[in-house]
Amino acid sequence: MKYAVKSEKITMPFPVWQMGFAARTGKSIGVNDDLYVTALLIGEERPLLLLSYDLLYGDIAFSEKMRTELSERFGIDGDSIVFFYSHTHGAVGINAADGEITLGSAVYNDAERSEVNKKCLRLVREKTIAVTEACLGSMFNGSLSCHRGQSRFGVSRRHPTPEGGVLWKPYDCDKARDTDLEVMQLRDEGGAVRAIVWSYACHPTSCGSSNLMITADYPGAVREMLKHDFPDAEIIFLQGCGADIKPRSSGRDGVFVSLDTDEMYQGSKPLYKDILTTLGSEPHHVLRENPSIKADEIRLHSEYYPRSWWEKTANDEKEPQYRRISAAAALKKMDRGELKPYMPFRMTCIRFAPDFFMITLPCEVLSAIGKRIKSLFPFPVITCAYADYSLCYIPDRKALLQGGYEAETFLDSGMTGPFVPETDDIIVGHAAAMIQNSET
Repeated sequence: MKYAVKSEKITMPFPVWQMGFAARTGKSIGVNDDLYVTALLIGEERPLLLLSYDLLYGDIAFSEKMRTELSERFGIDGDSIVFFYSHTHGAVGINAADGEITLGSAVYNDAERSEVNKKCLRLVREKTIAVTEACLGSMFNGSLSCHRGQSRFGVSRRHPTPEGGVLWKPYDCDKARDTDLEVMQLRDEGGAVRAIVWSYACHPTSCGSSNLMITADYPGAVREMLKHDFPDAEIIFLQGCGADIKPRSSGRDGVFVSLDTDEMYQGSKPLYKDILTTLGSEPHHVLRENPSIKADEIRLHSEYYPRSWWEKTANDEKEPQYRRISAAAALKKMDRGELKPYMPFRMTCIRFAPDFFMITLPCEVLSAIGKRIKSLFPFPVITCAYADYSLCYIPDRKALLQGGYEAETFLDSGMTGPFVPETDDIIVGHAAAMIQNSET
């Protein structure tokens, strides 16, 4: 089979207000480690293009516009293009929607926000085109081996209480995290390692709101470590369903703390070692056929909250600032008739072999949903989230009952209220159907 892999820096060449933490107090003051977009192209007949970004997220408009442009420019089937975001909180997210106000909404004025977003968007778009074009012009015969290992690098941030709720504190329990560590190794015909692709479910939030250095967080630290072992290889990270998981190293004495970049690097070493251990294991598959891919857009449905609830949330000074901003934005959408009782949810199913699949999901999906999909099959299924775009968290039924932060971020989703309890059933059921109905 033929492959190609290429990366380009997407580090913003100017200070930015990093996204992901509302508590930040200033713009970035430097660069700890560079940010990248990396492309992996697999196969010649209907090639599969995977694009991985060291960014918090991209919006629906970016993925749609970028997919259309790449398809028209290079002839790649749009459904065969998947965007992955690491969800690092040491960078920014990008928005291509007209009038989007998310970027630095609490700190930039409208003119500044528009200008910064345009610059970020232009850089990411140009580099995405560059890596895709480079891949199409540099395909080589190679072999992709696929391995599954285990890691306990992450811990749950949803600590259950006796009353049935949750606390925001470390919960070190295998039932409350996804320990699967997926690693792929791409070699050329000469045996040289050309790429290491790895996936794990964990928020890149080792460095908290006090960090003002641009960083990819632990995926960047692991990349630097792996580059010492594989200097000619591209390192590609695909985020798993880790919306409720944080790095173990950020939990100390029963609370989460903000690590500095040196502590983040040291705390990432166990994960790096787990990747090397996994690479030393026997592969469960070596790709021998062109992958096939199917993309579906389904709807996730919501409850209904009246206008009075949104107004109260937007105006209540006791509410956290991010909730007030989100509720105010939702009221504007309501006035324009844009608040819907559902959310679009693009799912893709990649068939690597008759008994080896990948399911990609948008948004911040809780670990229980990814684990549940995998549990339905006797063969390896990789589950990735933060793919294509991100609007809000996607909680399972248990999280909706328990409450907590992950159950309450529907304010940013464009929906009329919280998710219905059957949300995880809809996702898991559709993922299972996509796998079962794939071509044989």
